Amino acid sequence: MIEMREMQEEMFAWLEREFPMSLTLEAQTLGVAEETGEICQLILKKAQKIRTAGLLNELDWKLAIADGVGDVIIYLMNLCSIAEIDIEKSITSTVSKVKQRDWNKWRENHGTE
Repeated sequence: MIEMREMQEEMFAWLEREFPMSLTLEAQTLGVAEETGEICQLILKKAQKIRTAGLLNELDWKLAIADGVGDVIIYLMNLCSIAEIDIEKSITSTVSKVKQRDWNKWRENHGTE
């Protein structure tokens, strides 16, 4: 399997080649927002049981969500490349911090609000 760092480098090289006008933090951040919006729309329309004609079954819906998540990750990789951040290190560091949080203990000491 390809390493995250290698994927990040490959996607940035692709971005430089295919969309040199998008080599900005703004363009990548807006891309994250746009793709996240598409995921939100899929989830909302499914919950509302409307506009699902193109997603006739659960598998199609899951594949559409997975595609959106992949697009978001690619935009985040490119955002990190522009900001000179190693996405793998960022994820690893954040996961380590999150795993140390004990929200149940916090609620016991501070209430539920």
